Amino acid sequence: MSTAYPVVADPTVSFGWRVYVKYSKSETKTLTSGWRGNAADKAKYVSLLCVAAAEGGVFTVGACGLVTYDVINSIMTTAKNAAANGQCHELQYLYNGMPVGWKGYSC
Repeated sequence: MSTAYPVVADPTVSFGWRVYVKYSKSETKTLTSGWRGNAADKAKYVSLLCVAAAEGGVFTVGACGLVTYDVINSIMTTAKNAAANGQCHELQYLYNGMPVGWKGYSC
């Protein structure tokens, strides 16, 4: 299976208590096949931003990095499972951009 880059997905976005971003079955499959291997492997680089941005002590930097890594890993694992099961994928964000929910669902 080959993937044409860049991978383009056009999710549905809606607003309520949160911002809801919904990917169709085909978008979920395309996105997860575009993430070479385990995308959580890349999360370690994102978590380094905590080091650059943190003004707190070592504990704050470490906690930020671990939380960032765990959240990204969980989102990617959920999306991959949804794709493998022929499901759609939803991400939920607070209005400040923080991801607070993600799930695969039948659609």
